[in-house]
Amino acid sequence: MTAAVQPATETVRATPQGGGGWAPLRAAAFRRLWLAQFTSNVGSWMQTVAAQWVMVSLTSSAVLLGAIPAAASIPSLLLAVPAGVLGDLVDRRRLILAAQAAMLVASAALALLAAAGELTPWVLLTLLFAIGVGNALSADLADAPARARPARGPAAGDRARLGQPFAV
Repeated sequence: MTAAVQPATETVRATPQGGGGWAPLRAAAFRRLWLAQFTSNVGSWMQTVAAQWVMVSLTSSAVLLGAIPAAASIPSLLLAVPAGVLGDLVDRRRLILAAQAAMLVASAALALLAAAGELTPWVLLTLLFAIGVGNALSADLADAPARARPARGPAAGDRARLGQPFAV
C-alpha cells in the first residue's frame, strides 16, 4: 500500500516578509546611490576599454598595454591603509568629494589630450594612475564603516528595511 503524495497547499517564502532581493531599491536614497554607482561603473569600464584601445594605437608594446590595469590598480594596493587612516582624521565626505573632483580633472585632461591627438603612452599611464589614486581614496573611504551617529532626514526610517549590510 502506497501513500498518495499530497500537493503542497502553502507556499514557502525563501525571503523574510516584505524582503527580497529588490527590497533595498524601494528606499529612494539607496536607489539613487545604486543607480549612480552603476552608471559610474559603466563609465569606468568604458574608460578602461578606451584606454587600452588608445594604447594599442599608440604603441605595439605588450608591456605598456599591460601597464594600463597596473596603473589603475596599484594605487588601491598602496593607499588602502593610508586612505583609511586619512578618513579617520578628516571629514570623509569632503575627502571623497576632493578625490572625485581630482578624478574628474584627470579624466577631462585624458579626453582633451586624446581628442587633440597629443596623448603619449606615458601621459596616458600617468593620468590613469591619477584616476586610480582618486578611485582608491574614494572606494576605501566609502567602504569604511561609518562612525556611530544617529540617522537623520527622510532616509532615517529606511535603515530598518535595508538590512544590516546596507544600513551602515
